[in-house]
Amino acid sequence: MNKHKTTKKKFNPKTFKAPKPSKPQKQNKEFPIPEEELEKIKALSDQKLVFSFRFLELNHEAFNLGGTCNRWGNDLFNLFNQLSKITRNEFVNELREHYRSHTHCWDELDYKYNFDDDFLEQIECRQARISTSKGGIHGFIIGNRFYIVWLDPHHNLYPSERHGGLKIFQHPNTCCGDRELEIQELKSRIKEYEELLEITTCPN
Repeated sequence: MNKHKTTKKKFNPKTFKAPKPSKPQKQNKEFPIPEEELEKIKALSDQKLVFSFRFLELNHEAFNLGGTCNRWGNDLFNLFNQLSKITRNEFVNELREHYRSHTHCWDELDYKYNFDDDFLEQIECRQARISTSKGGIHGFIIGNRFYIVWLDPHHNLYPSERHGGLKIFQHPNTCCGDRELEIQELKSRIKEYEELLEITTCPN
């Protein structure tokens, strides 16, 4: 019976080369804005600012416009009117102090846009102030397009004691919704008065 001898190579740490780890393949993530659309918008960076409300959040606990002054809407649209007359470069550089146009350090804030981090790295997140006491707007700019994400009349992204700190309000009802509540309350009172009148006029 033949015996087959096997020879084992001794391990030599000097000549041993560890295999290189294979790099994990990056998965193509679907961004909220398609790549083709992004490229077209970026080419318009020298034109006047325009606004998109595609990603506007009105149901956010801190940015739902609850407790807002009735006149704040007028101030807000005055801001939109002013910004629509300037370019992205003017907003970011020349008029930066006037509008308090600055980017956000998300790690230092309590709230953050609901986007993937890879997408946030590719866009320019900025704010625009209405005035010192009236808060402002938050969003991001691509090319000349300002995507509005949050309306912030109460300074809730940067709360301070000067403005009363963080202010959380319930989502405001619609104007018709408030009217409906008043109508229901009036109907209830009328029914009570009718029942009372019937009792007082009913013969014993």
